Amino acid sequence: MNATHVLCPLDGTIASVRALPSAVDAARLLDVPLRVFSAVEDAHEIKQRTEQLDAAALQFSVPPPRETDVIVAPHAPDAIAQRAHEDAFVVMATSTRPLIHHGYLGSATEKVVRELHRPVLAVGPRATTPLSEVGRVVVPCDGSSLSEQAIGPAARWAERLGVQLWIVTVIPVADPPPVRAFEHTYVER
Repeated sequence: MNATHVLCPLDGTIASVRALPSAVDAARLLDVPLRVFSAVEDAHEIKQRTEQLDAAALQFSVPPPRETDVIVAPHAPDAIAQRAHEDAFVVMATSTRPLIHHGYLGSATEKVVRELHRPVLAVGPRATTPLSEVGRVVVPCDGSSLSEQAIGPAARWAERLGVQLWIVTVIPVADPPPVRAFEHTYVER
């Protein structure tokens, strides 16, 4: 993966910070700096958000070099996607609550994934395992050329992490086999 840095967008919530350990691991594995990024709606929020990001970086022992960047943007998912186009590998937390903002319904992670057309590490809402402790890389593949494009990057990650690559697909059964009654012979002794 060619990335000049790892981008970890945080929104100021505790839930978003759970992506930081994996972002630190990704920056180490890629040997690139980590950029902690956030977008706020009003300029008066910049100082407070910057302090939140710096505190999170200290809490998770984010090593230098790292950059903290807070910008004013009315729609955070657009700002994240725009920043991610700058040769970044994005590591971000997902949410269990949908984003409803300026006519957009969905999640910020979904929007970023759809716009980037390259790997994004999405850390789920119940994730507790940092990237360095992942046991396998799983690629859901539905047979489409788009899903098959994920296999190459996933194989490189699996190799870099030293873990197995699993390619998973679901095959519909057109005519399921008939259910047979269990035959049992009783033998008395």
